Parts: sequence; structure tokens; C-alpha cells
Amino acid sequence: MENIIILDDMSYVRYRVKEVLEEKDIKVYEASTSFEFFNKLSEKKDNIDLIILEIGLIREDGIEVIEKIKEKNIDIPVMILTKMNTRESFAKAVKNGASDYVLKPFDNRTLLDRILKLIKTNETKKTTTNDLVNEKNELKKQNTSKEVEEEESTQIENSSNLPEDFMYYFMEQLAIAQENDGYLSAIIFTLIKNTNEKEKIDVKQSYLILTDIVYKGIKDIFKDPCLLVKHGFMTFLGVMPSYRDIDLVKLKEKINEKYDVLSTIHSKLSDYHIEMSFVSYPQDGEDSQELMDDLINSMKYKIENNKNSKEEKQ
Repeated sequence: MENIIILDDMSYVRYRVKEVLEEKDIKVYEASTSFEFFNKLSEKKDNIDLIILEIGLIREDGIEVIEKIKEKNIDIPVMILTKMNTRESFAKAVKNGASDYVLKPFDNRTLLDRILKLIKTNETKKTTTNDLVNEKNELKKQNTSKEVEEEESTQIENSSNLPEDFMYYFMEQLAIAQENDGYLSAIIFTLIKNTNEKEKIDVKQSYLILTDIVYKGIKDIFKDPCLLVKHGFMTFLGVMPSYRDIDLVKLKEKINEKYDVLSTIHSKLSDYHIEMSFVSYPQDGEDSQELMDDLINSMKYKIENNKNSKEEKQ
């Protein structure tokens, strides 16, 4: 049986959703406040397949709720079911990881179809993740060694596996830029090891720690409406609405300056340097796929150049 938790301060909405889903043998947990919601989520989170959330709560800020879900690294898809029919609320919800955005009043059949689709997608994701974990554990047992940078290059092999929250927000902001003859830029940057020393898979926890240090140190540069997300072990992606070439130059300087500061605090970071690539609308393309392909290919080229350069020095 699938399990869903819904946060909505209107009891009749919770009743309607529960009535629709229980016909499909889906268990629904109800919450009318964020306090009640997080208590139930903490208790049931290992069994929850989907979160349904109203961001237009009467006495609370629903956007803050979805932000807390993201901060807590809760890996459960979130559907926004709301009366808030504004571009701003949609953008904020997607930016914070919402998988779907449904407006009230809703059609029962349409809502059910979209809920079932999200649950199925999440089940597929869990299966894939478990397979990857099992594969990595098996590699550990065999003491197989592999360069982290080679694996990072695989992580950004193409634009089809980029984080959903990044792609949703980029496409939303691209539509806004196209509609208003505006500008939009995206960045990808990754940490590159300064030597050609091989790294074993079983020490990758240290890379996750370094990534978290860099993310927390640099994310303040990406203030709203910008977005920064982590991707893979050592890579970051950003969306910068209204950014032009001069803004990108300043952003690059700020990132390098902040990284230098972080390196003095965390000496392990001095073993790496940052490589960055940018794309901008409209000068680099007008189609989202074209722009993302250019962004990924540019970073792959830089990673390969770094690898060749280190090999030549050996």
C-alpha cells in the first residue's frame, strides 16, 4: 500500500483528497499545521511515498515549509496543491524542489493521475538508487579504484541527468526571459584535484564533506532569484536570472574569492581548484536543450584538458 501525507489547513480539501486516494487503496495521513506535519513525517517518513502541500496556508508560510523539507534532505517527492495561482509562488516552489504544481479547484481524475505518476516515478528512482548503491558496495568489496574526476565527468556526461529542481527553475526563468526580451545565464562549476593521484571509492565520504563546505560557503552569493544546487560529488549548478556578461565576470570573481577564503579555513580544499563554465540566453542559444548541451560540453572539455595537463606533467 502506498502512503501519502497532506498538509492543508482546510479540512474539506484533506477530505476530498483522502476520498479520492483511498478508493485506490492509498493511505492518507492528514496535517493541518506544519508542526503536526513534521511530527507525522518524522514518524512515518520511511513509509511515505508522496507529500501533498498547500503553500497558501492561512496562518503559516507554506513556502517556508517546503524550504524546511529541502533543508532536512527529505527525499520524498512534493506535490503542491494550492490556490496560489501566481508565477512567483510557482517559481519558489519549483526552486525548492517541488515535483508538481496543481491548482485548486482540481479535477479528481486529473489529480489522481498526477499523484500516481509521481509515486511511480519515485518508486523507479528508489529502485535505481538501490541498484547503484549495491553496485558501489560490490566495487568496494573488490577494492576497485577509480579516479573521482573520471566519475564526476560521467555524472555530467549529458544534460538528461541534471537535477530536476535545477532544470525546472531554468526552464521557468527561460520562459520569463523569452517573454520579456530579458536575459538568463547558467553556471556549472566543479572542484578539480591539482594532482593526478588516484582516489579510492571507499573514501568518497570526504568528498561529500568538502562539497558541503563549499556549498554552504558559496550559496550566499546566489541570492534570490538565483539558484544554486549540488550535482554529483564535486559539482554545482546555478541559475542566474537577468545576468549579462559583466555580471558573470563579477560572479566568477566572487566565487574564486570565497573559495580562497574557504581554502585557508579548510586546508584540504587547497588540493583543488575550481573550473567554471557559463551559458547565457540569448547569445548562446534560445532553446533550453541547446543551452544545457553547450554548458555540459564546455565543462567536459575543461575536465578533459585538466586531466591531459596533469598527465603531461608526470
